[in-house]
Order: sequence, then structure tokens, then C-alpha cells
Amino acid sequence: MIGLTESLSQDLLHGPLARDETPARRRCHSFGMNSKRVRGFTTTELLVAVGLLAVTIVAVAEIFDISSEATGRTTAHAEVMAASAAVQQRLTNLLSKIEPGLLIIESPAPTGPRADIPGGEASFPMRHDRLVFIASGSPDEFQSCTDPTRGTPTDPHLAPVSSSQALVYFGPAIPLTDVGAPKRPRPFDDEAYALAGSEWILAHRPILFVLDDPDVVGWLPPDMSVLAGAGGMLDDGNLHDEYLKCQMDIVVSDVVNDVHADAATFIKLFGELNRSDLLSPTPRIHALWEPNWCPTTATLDNPDVRDYYLRSGFNFQPRLADFRIEWTDGRGVDRLGPDGVEWTGDDDTRTRWFGLRPDPDSPPNPDDLYYWPVLREDAAGDTTPAEDVAFGITGVGGGGPTNYIEWATHKGGSSDPLAAYRAVWRTHTWQFRPKALRFTYRIYDENNRLHHTAEIDLNENGDFDPDDPAGQRDINRDIVTRYGKEFSIVVPLP
Repeated sequence: MIGLTESLSQDLLHGPLARDETPARRRCHSFGMNSKRVRGFTTTELLVAVGLLAVTIVAVAEIFDISSEATGRTTAHAEVMAASAAVQQRLTNLLSKIEPGLLIIESPAPTGPRADIPGGEASFPMRHDRLVFIASGSPDEFQSCTDPTRGTPTDPHLAPVSSSQALVYFGPAIPLTDVGAPKRPRPFDDEAYALAGSEWILAHRPILFVLDDPDVVGWLPPDMSVLAGAGGMLDDGNLHDEYLKCQMDIVVSDVVNDVHADAATFIKLFGELNRSDLLSPTPRIHALWEPNWCPTTATLDNPDVRDYYLRSGFNFQPRLADFRIEWTDGRGVDRLGPDGVEWTGDDDTRTRWFGLRPDPDSPPNPDDLYYWPVLREDAAGDTTPAEDVAFGITGVGGGGPTNYIEWATHKGGSSDPLAAYRAVWRTHTWQFRPKALRFTYRIYDENNRLHHTAEIDLNENGDFDPDDPAGQRDINRDIVTRYGKEFSIVVPLP
């Protein structure tokens, strides 16, 4: 039995089964502990592997950067779209409640060339138009942002002072620095500061008409004398200091002189002013459209000083610049032909707009951009006798044109880099008020991700400007990089 076992063992070790070894088993044996053929990676193989790994890492990082940039631009686009929607909603809502008898469009001379972002190329002047009107709504349409006792607006015991009427201003504000004591204003229209467009702020300043003093301890609202009294805002005074610094947003009745704080009283006083007080190079009502301060930071270092945390009440939209306003009477560019008959051929049926706009014949460089005041008095051929008088179209009024609604510099077919325009409608000219207003502005996203390269086209005809028939344009000045996104909205008036 023992011999049989030994025989089987020898067969297993040296027989056909042992000789019939598979390739896999032979490879296993060849890399075994007793093998002398142990092999590693060569230097070339290592370099190739490292190179492939580096390429993979770079490719993944590039894909990540592209994805991150695309996501950031999408977020930035959504940001500025939401901001523009808020501007349109606020303007549309308040203009639908406009009180007849007061509407002002002020288009001061544009700034010098400015950059879109700090450190950018100063390519274009910036517009800083302003809009002033009175709005009337529900009893609590406007609520004070400076009432020191304000709490929950829906709680009658904690609600802030409110009013159904307010004198409303839309236009640029003066940003404040976040250093220094006190904080220092940086005028956007001062060439010494030359604030980039993304540093501008659009303000919405309502001054609430409140008949009776709310009798809040430590809170002394100005009365109507700061608006209508001698040296007030209707009488060559400046914007009242508390409104300027956003420390106050209401006005109460002047009990001494029996002047009620309401829209009807203010509109009546406004309508009694001389034409030269409104339509002149130095109007006595300039305080109505003066910009106010706006903070760029918030602090609660001293809660006892309302100025520290209430002044932001007039802030509306940061990073909004180049604010432009135009108006229309609803008529087409070519209303009638030269013979007084309405056009039937290739007439220009686009809606015509009045205000300040770039002159298409400006010099080549955008920093020499000229502006053209487009007045209603220049649109002849389709006016009524009443319009002729109101807009001074036919030379009525003492032997020469006397425009009771518009004023502008560089009239009579001329343009200038410092051209300005103003239109004022009062009770006796209210029938000629605009049918709609057009607002154009540029909004910048917070991280300045939105930018594009654009070819200059001042007259919006689809061709580059200046239109040089010789074709010898300076392409280095015709191509610019613009940041942010420009919007144009039209708001009808009731």
C-alpha cells in the first residue's frame, strides 16, 4: 500500500499533468520569488505616464474653468436682468400714479469719458439724467425709512409714518466712501473723482407729504418752508441738508404760514412760478433734481445715531450708470409730407423721441462725443395752434419762439459735448405731457463678468461710426470693450 502511494506521488510530480502546465501558470512561475527576471518601469515609460497625467490634469482644470466661467456669466446675466426688472417695475408702478401738474425731465451735460469698471479704459461719457414728479396712491403707499420708531409695517402700533403722496426723484446718487469720519461724498459728475460706471448708484428719493407732525420724540421733520418758503427748494435753495444726507424723508405742514403738506398745495405753488424760474440755465428749482448722498456700506457702530443705519433708505439700484431719459408725443417721425398731406409712401413710421442724444456727425473719437438736443419745437408740420404756443414752434410770444415746456443749450441745429436739455410740464401745459417715457441705462454685475467687444455705432443705423465714405476709419478707436448690459424700457403715462 505504501508503494502504491509513492508511485502516485511520483506520477503527479513528473507525469503528464505536471508537464501540461498552462501559460498562465508559467507566467506566475516566471515572476515568482525564485525568478531572476524581475522587471520595473523604464525612465521613458515613467516620463510618458507623468506627461499623460499632466495633460489630463490640465484638461480637467480647463474644463472646470470653462464650466465655472459659464456658470458665473449665467448667474451675472440673471443678476442684471433681475435688477432691470426691478427698475422697470418701480418706474412703471409710480408713473402710473403720477399726479397731474408736475413732471420734470432734467438731462445735464454728460460727464467726461469714463471707464465701465475701475481701472478700465475711459471710452464714453456717462449720462446722469433725472426725473421728478408727484405720485399719489393708497393711504399707506409710501412709508418712511427714517422714522426712528418704525417696526413692523403691518402692526398699526409699530408701523412707520406713511403717506399717500410723495415728491419722487429718480436719478444718480452720490456714493460715500467707506473710510474716514465722517464718511465723505464722491460726486459722480466731478472729473476729479471720475467714478467708473460700476461705482454709480441710482437713487429713488421719495419725500412724503404728511399733513400733521407725527410727534415722535427726538424726530423733527422739516415743514413746507424748506420746499416753498423763501430760499427753499422752489426759491433757489439747495436740497435740504437732511434730504441730502438721507436722514429725513417726510415734510409736514407749515402751521405758521398755513401751508399744507400735500400734493395739491405743492403743485399750485409750482404752477405759479415764472417760466424763467424753471426753463433757464440757472433755474430756481434746481434743488428738486439735486442728487442725494448714498452709503456704500452699513454699520451699527453707533446705534444712537440714525445716520449710521437709516441713510440707505434712498438707495435703489447699485451699479447702474449712463441713465438716459427721452419722451414721446406718440407720433411718427414722418407724420406729414412737405405739402401737409399724410405720407402714403416710404415714410418713417418709427415713434419719434425728444431729449438729448448723441450727434451722429460727432468726431471719430468717442471721447469727443457731441450731443444734440432734440426739441419738440423742431418737429413742425403736425402741430395744433395750442402746441405752437406751448412749444414755441411758430415764433409766437413777443416776436420770437417762447417755449413753455422745453429748454436746451446749443439749440438751432448745433450740438456740443456739453449740451443739456430740460422739459417741465405744469398744470396749464399738462395736456401736452408725454405719452410715454423711454429709459436707457447700463447695469453692471457685481463681479464684472459680463463684457463684450462692440463696434461704435452712435446713430444706431447698423453701420460703424463715423461713416467715412473713404473707408479710412481708425479701427483702433471703433472697437471697444463694454462691461455690463444695456437696457432700454418704455413706460406709458396715464
